[in-house]
Amino acid sequence: MGFARMMGAVAVFISLMQLECAKHASDCSTGADCLGKPVAMPPPVLMQTRVKISQMTAASDVENKYSGRPVATAPPILMETRVGTSQMTVVSAGAKDAEVAAHVRSYFNNSANIAKSLQGGISAIMTAVVSFSATPPQITEGIMSAGRSLMVIIEIFIPEPEKNTALYRNFQHAWNQLFQTMPTTAQSVKRDIERYAQNGDPNALARGINTIINEAGVLVSGFLPPQTGKEVLKYLDALTDAMEAMGTSWDAFAKGQTVPGIEAVYWSLRNITNDLMPAAIKDNKVYDTIIGTLDGVIGQLSKNVLEYERRIIESTCCWRLSKPRPRQRPQICMEKYVWDGQAHCTPLPSLLESRSSSVDGTLARKTSPAKGTLPAHCNATGDFPEKLNQFCYAPCPSGFVSSRPGTGCDTSCAGRFPVSSPAMCARDQGMLMKAIMEMVTVVMNSAFSLADNIMRMQKDGVNGQLLSSTIQVFIDLGKPFTHPQCPTENAKLTE
Repeated sequence: MGFARMMGAVAVFISLMQLECAKHASDCSTGADCLGKPVAMPPPVLMQTRVKISQMTAASDVENKYSGRPVATAPPILMETRVGTSQMTVVSAGAKDAEVAAHVRSYFNNSANIAKSLQGGISAIMTAVVSFSATPPQITEGIMSAGRSLMVIIEIFIPEPEKNTALYRNFQHAWNQLFQTMPTTAQSVKRDIERYAQNGDPNALARGINTIINEAGVLVSGFLPPQTGKEVLKYLDALTDAMEAMGTSWDAFAKGQTVPGIEAVYWSLRNITNDLMPAAIKDNKVYDTIIGTLDGVIGQLSKNVLEYERRIIESTCCWRLSKPRPRQRPQICMEKYVWDGQAHCTPLPSLLESRSSSVDGTLARKTSPAKGTLPAHCNATGDFPEKLNQFCYAPCPSGFVSSRPGTGCDTSCAGRFPVSSPAMCARDQGMLMKAIMEMVTVVMNSAFSLADNIMRMQKDGVNGQLLSSTIQVFIDLGKPFTHPQCPTENAKLTE
C-alpha cells in the first residue's frame, strides 16, 4: 500500500484520539494529564482504523527473531502516536506488559500445559480441515472455526484482569475480523485451500494453514504489547513448525519414504517443545511425555488428510476396461480365385491340383501358401471391415476405442475422465500422474510393519514408540488404491 495512503490513515487515527481527549477536556489541565485518565472504549470507526493500520504495516520485511517470518512493525510516526497515547491503546488497566509476559511464560513452565496447548492447536487445525474436506468445501467456516479455537487457547495464557480491558476487546474484535475476511483478503490462503479441496494436495493444505497462522502472528505483533506479543508468537510459531513437520511427513509418505517422514515429525516436536520449555525442566523424559501426548492428534490429523487425498485420487481416476475386438477370417477373393479357408485366395487350377494331392501336401500348403496365392480381403461394408494381420476386425462399440496394436478395445477416456493412459483415465494429467506414483509408493510403504519401522528409527536415535499411532496410520494407508472401472455408454462386447 502506498505511503501517502498509510499516512492518511495515521492522520485519521491521531485526529480521532484528539477528539477522544477533547471529550474529557473539562477534567484535564494538559494533554498528558488527559492521557493519564481512563477513557471509554473507542468508537467503532477508531477500531476499524486500527485494523486498517495493522493491515498496512503487515507487509513490513522486519524479521521476527523467534520465527524468522515477517511481522508487522509500525512506522515511526505511528510508534510515536502509540507512545503518546499508551494508556488508551497499548498498556492495559491491569498488569503491566512485563507481568503479563511473565504470566504467559509461567504457563509454559509446566510440560502438561505445553502438551495441552499444542494438542489444542492441532485439534483446531483438524476441525478446519474437516470443513475444507466437506462437499462443497466450507473454506470460510473452516478458517473461522480455527480462529475461534485458537483464541480459546490464547485466552488461557492471558491473566483474567487483562481480558476485561479495552485493549484486549479490541484485539479480540480484530482477531475475529481477520479470520472472517481472510479468504478474501489473503488470496494465497484461498488458492491453497481450494487446491487441497480439489486435488487432495497435502502440501497445499500445510502451506495454507501456515499462512493463516502467520497472518494471526502479524495481528498479534500489531495489537498486543511487545513482550506479551513475543510470548504469544512463540506459541503460534510452534504450531507452524508442527504443521511444516507434518507436511514433510505427508510428502515423504507420497514418495515411499515413511521412516524419514516420521523422524522429521519427531525431531520437529522436540525442537518446538524446546523453544517453549524453560531450561529448568528440559530433559528427555519431558520431551518424550509431550511427544507421546501429541501422537494421537497428529496421527488423527494425518489420517484425515491422507484419507481425503486417497478419496480424491480414487474418484478422479478409473481403470479402463479392455476386451478383445470381435474378429473373423478374411474371405473376399478376386475373380478366378477361391478362398482357402484361412487367409488367402488361390488360383482355381491350384485349388484343383491341391484336391488331388495328399493330405500332407494340403496341410503343408495351408502353412505355406502355394505359389500364385493372394491375401484374402475383408468386406469393407460388412461387420468386420478392418484387416489386421490374418483377421478382419469389427469396429469398437460406442464408449470404446481401439487399443494398440488394434486387436482390442479399451474404454474411451471422456466426460469426467478425459485424460488417458494405457491402463487408466483421469480427470486431469496431474491426478493421473499422482495415481501412478501412488501405485508405486504403496508397494514401498507396505513393505514394513510397525515393529520394523520402530526398529529402523531407533538406529537413527528416534524413539518411534512415542509416535506409534502416527506410524500405524501410515502403514494402514499403505494399501492398494481402489479405483472404479471407467464408465461406458451402454457398450457391450462379445467375449
